[in-house]
Amino acid sequence: MGTCVMADPVVARELLRNRESLFAFLLALVRDFNEAEELFQEISLRILERAGDFEPGTNFGAWAREFARRTLRESRRLRGRLLLSDKALDGVAAGFAAVEDSTLHRKQALDHCLGRLDEAARRLVDLRYGQGLSMGAVGERDSRSPGAVQVAHSRVRTRLADSVRSRLAGEVAP
Repeated sequence: MGTCVMADPVVARELLRNRESLFAFLLALVRDFNEAEELFQEISLRILERAGDFEPGTNFGAWAREFARRTLRESRRLRGRLLLSDKALDGVAAGFAAVEDSTLHRKQALDHCLGRLDEAARRLVDLRYGQGLSMGAVGERDSRSPGAVQVAHSRVRTRLADSVRSRLAGEVAP
């Protein structure tokens, strides 16, 4: 029988939250879905065993990818499954880190810009995206036609897009 791993609940939750990203990283390394799934399971068990190495409050996704990269480099059994050299492995890891940084900056900019919207615009965004309502359903709630909701929604999206672009460009967001 296998070893029972007592998982740190924070690490277990973060592993579940970052599953897709870690799996995508492993898939980029081996380029085979089944192989990536097996690697993901093995790396996940090792992450849970070494949960004490993770510092809560830091970037779990980056930590897990670095853990996987190091594990793959060090484990001859796992390394034999890679199609990439160590240099290529490092390049893939750097690429994932860059995408994550870019996504984080965009999310922070969007959060900031959402916070600057007036209450009516924020409510419209929440009804449409937070609650997933159609334009017609939003219109019914607000006693407006779907066309009027579409126009208002389009204006809010344009304001948000302009604000995010300005913020990412380093300008003061409108």
